[in-house]
Amino acid sequence: RRQYKEAHQLLDEAIRKDENFLEAWHRKGITYLMARDFVNARTSFEKGHSLTNDPKKQKMFWYELGETLFNLGEYEQADDFLTKYIA
Repeated sequence: RRQYKEAHQLLDEAIRKDENFLEAWHRKGITYLMARDFVNARTSFEKGHSLTNDPKKQKMFWYELGETLFNLGEYEQADDFLTKYIA
């Protein structure tokens, strides 16, 4: 339904309550990605990715980071994340 603004408000509220809420950062990035706001998508994905050292949890960010970086023309970095994702 493309209610990105409302989704961002709800996700921001969740993040204010728990800044380490990985799923909220991930979903926020996805909503930016769907809205083709690649700069904010990257910021959200990178923030979520940085909050954990657990590769299983980081993996949920790798594909979207790769796609986002590709859309920003940062092909080498995109390749790095996409390669990690499929490895």
